[in-house]
This record gives sequence, C-alpha cells and structure tokens, in this order.
Amino acid sequence: MHFQGLNAYHDNEFTKAINLYRKIITIDPAYKDAYYNMALVYDKYYRDKRFALDWYNRFLSMADSTEDQVLIDMAEKRIENIKEAEFFKKK
Repeated sequence: MHFQGLNAYHDNEFTKAINLYRKIITIDPAYKDAYYNMALVYDKYYRDKRFALDWYNRFLSMADSTEDQVLIDMAEKRIENIKEAEFFKKK
C-alpha cells in the first residue's frame, strides 16, 4: 500500500495518495514513512502549508535519529523553509 501511495503522489493523484496514507496510518500508527510522505503530499498539494507542517512534526516526533536521519534533515529543512516563506509573506 505504501508504494501505491508513492505512485499516486508521483502521478499527481494527491487525494488518492492522502487516502492511502491515512489507511496505512490507521492500520499501523507507528509506520513513520507514512507520516513523512503525508507531509510531502500536503506540502505539494496545498497552498496552506499548516497541514504539511503538522505532518512533518508528527513524523519528527516519531523519527529515530539513527535510522531516519536523512528524512529528519529533510523534514527540518522543509519546516524551516515553510516558516521563512510564511514570515516574508506577512511583511
């Protein structure tokens, strides 16, 4: 199901990807990659980045610095970029 979500994301079928990742999280709430990929979908699909921030933060709260460091770094960088963009949008 995870690969179906990735395929849907890459095919720009965002609603399908979101539904698949929600299903994965319902089945296995500890499956960290689903949280990260949900963040990616919301980051790309929605202009309101609060959803993406929420999912990135959910991923970070579960991530293991030993095995997930690359995704942790990418999530933290994306959070920083979103917050910076929001800051400058308000000015």
